[in-house]
Amino acid sequence: CGTGQGVVVSENNGASWTVRTIPGSTASSGIKDPSVGIATDGTVFFGGTDGNSLPFAAVSKTKGQTWTNLQRIGADLGIVNATFPQMIAGDPNRAAFAFLGSTTPGDGQSPITAANPFKGAWHLYISTTYDGGVTWTTINATPNDPVQQGSICNSGTVVCDREPNDRNLLDFNDIQIDKQGRPYAAFADGCITSACINGDYTKNDYAARAAFARQSGGKTLFAAFDPNGPTIPKSPAVTATRDAAGVHLSWTVPADGGSPITSYRVFRRSGAGAAAQIAEVPATQLSYDDTTADPNTTYFYHVRAVNAVGESAFCPGNEVVPGAVVDPCTMPGARVTSDPAGDTTPPPPATPTSIDILSASVAEPFFGDGINKLVFTLKVGTGAAPPSSQWYILWSRPTPDATFDRNYVAMKTDAAGAISYEYGKIAPPSVNLPTAGGAADKGTFDPATGTITIEITNDKADGVGAGQGLNAIEARTFFARANGQPVSEAQATDDTSPGSYELVGNASCEPNAAPTAALSASPTSGPAPLNVNFDGSASSDPDAGDSIVEYTFNFGDGSATETRTVAAFGSGAALTSHTYTAPGTYRATLTVKDSAGNTSLNVADKLITVNAGGCATNWALASNGATASASSTATVRNYSPAHAIDGDNTGIGWERGGGWNDATRDVYPDWLQVDFGGGKPVSEIRVYTLQNDFTSPRVPTPDMKATSYGLIDFDVQYWDGAAWVTVPGGEIRGNDLVMRTITFGQITTQKIRVHVLNAREHFSRIVEVEATGCAP
Repeated sequence: CGTGQGVVVSENNGASWTVRTIPGSTASSGIKDPSVGIATDGTVFFGGTDGNSLPFAAVSKTKGQTWTNLQRIGADLGIVNATFPQMIAGDPNRAAFAFLGSTTPGDGQSPITAANPFKGAWHLYISTTYDGGVTWTTINATPNDPVQQGSICNSGTVVCDREPNDRNLLDFNDIQIDKQGRPYAAFADGCITSACINGDYTKNDYAARAAFARQSGGKTLFAAFDPNGPTIPKSPAVTATRDAAGVHLSWTVPADGGSPITSYRVFRRSGAGAAAQIAEVPATQLSYDDTTADPNTTYFYHVRAVNAVGESAFCPGNEVVPGAVVDPCTMPGARVTSDPAGDTTPPPPATPTSIDILSASVAEPFFGDGINKLVFTLKVGTGAAPPSSQWYILWSRPTPDATFDRNYVAMKTDAAGAISYEYGKIAPPSVNLPTAGGAADKGTFDPATGTITIEITNDKADGVGAGQGLNAIEARTFFARANGQPVSEAQATDDTSPGSYELVGNASCEPNAAPTAALSASPTSGPAPLNVNFDGSASSDPDAGDSIVEYTFNFGDGSATETRTVAAFGSGAALTSHTYTAPGTYRATLTVKDSAGNTSLNVADKLITVNAGGCATNWALASNGATASASSTATVRNYSPAHAIDGDNTGIGWERGGGWNDATRDVYPDWLQVDFGGGKPVSEIRVYTLQNDFTSPRVPTPDMKATSYGLIDFDVQYWDGAAWVTVPGGEIRGNDLVMRTITFGQITTQKIRVHVLNAREHFSRIVEVEATGCAP
């Protein structure tokens, strides 16, 4: 289309064609084919990339004779580079536009070997319109998993003939819709290992794994199937694995029905019995470890999503039975590709069964000598290995060159049937000749089981290490032919589809002991509601260099388990509290996970006895006769200490009686004292400081933050008749919470105080103080 872009239209069944350009468009940089989607009324939606590599869209309701709504797409997300545009349309005025985009400026085709390489990450973006292209809403469909790191060459085979091969994605993208109008975007994923996903342009895998993204909720491209208001969520898709520590569940985020998902409920059954709920976890948690599973029992699991409307419906097809964990540390390791039996060319019996490939696996067991090795296992049919035949496992080199683009290991037989094992490299597909590098470190063949193993050190495979990938792994066998011939797929007697494997490193497979969980609780008995402080900080790990990184508390009363990570909470991850509201005896347990990924196997529990409530009294209420005084009180507003014992713990109307504010800017200590008017039994004290959004306060929760105006360092103390004494657990440092609950063995005192050593925004602010206990 010259300097612009457009469409070629035939209105007579292809007898003639007319070029109809889009006024104002510019020719694309590189070879980036635009795309069109045609709505049910004939509206043409055009998607492409302009001369500056920016994505754009245009709309025609006149078969391309006139165009409207020519505009840039994704500017609100900062997209400044795009390639591989794909467009689909549905009802009139509805369309979806998919493309790979980057927020990094510059030449997206500049390779890693250039003086000024492109250093950006590419993601799949999808933009939708429901008003005929007047407005477009763009989302990042792969926010946590780049499609490519660094350059994407899209200027043809000659320009892109370079190493590493950044033409790996090719343009194998598409977008279609299902019968209800939900878009499905298919794309090639070039970044598949954790090293690439979490890395930068120097870590790209140059893979081409098939992937897709689908719409999970909201309007579709067919209005007849738009959701009618909020509904219950769809059911999550669950996967389950099993090991010595229990059953490990994970699931996908389902369509939320137009109302945010608030939690997930985990159900389990055995045999023909009904499924029972065993846990409820927050919406941010997409996994659950069932450490109570009996290793000798077959279980069926499913997960239901919950939103404000209700719980997702149970679907028998969503039940899963845990399978064994794929362990790269244990032979045969991770299966990377499989192949049906009996599919050799020619088929059996003309081809011996030992030529028939069944699967290929990769393992990295610990060798105890610090050497990194890869062990390949090829499963074939049983029987003797025929003479003059070859069994190859081959994969892409991480950085190919013009001479060799793949590595291989192979078992071979000579004319006398003698077996040898080797490693080497393979020339590009136009040649496909193997060149041996030498004998493999070790090889075995068991004709009774059809198992071939070949072991090499990593330096024989370009020195790959943990976090890198072996991509495009294939197995190929060749029957009754001379050694050294091309190993092309076309000449193979049997071959497999490609797979991939991400290295974990042999060092990670060093035997590692499980951590030991240790749990303490205080108090362990009392009247309802009973707030119990749990402490798992005594948990330990025997392995040098390992540490506890995750604590999972199960309170035993049917409430949701709580998982706290050191990454999120620091040393506070080992501490939590829980309020038991109903009388009974509850078994609280703790499971911990170490930095090696091992989960504790021991039983760490505490029995909590909750008595019938009714006796607990808040002695710090003015209505119960308490009075409050303070070190100083700001007089610019109504900040009287009396407002800290009025029964309101939200701080509503803060400047008009919501709590106490001291009068000495940046001068500490400050204190607020509550006098009960006589000796009272106290076993719990709660201190509430000012919420971040104090103009619209909410009922405090244990995890509500006070990072704008709250207390930082303070001591909770009681008067023993002669001096102020800090209650057990009452020394609070580095506080960032609105509510702090201190529970201890019951004491009798006439007065308590909060002794403030530091606070945010210059002043001490206390919304409410509660002191509860039961009279003997």
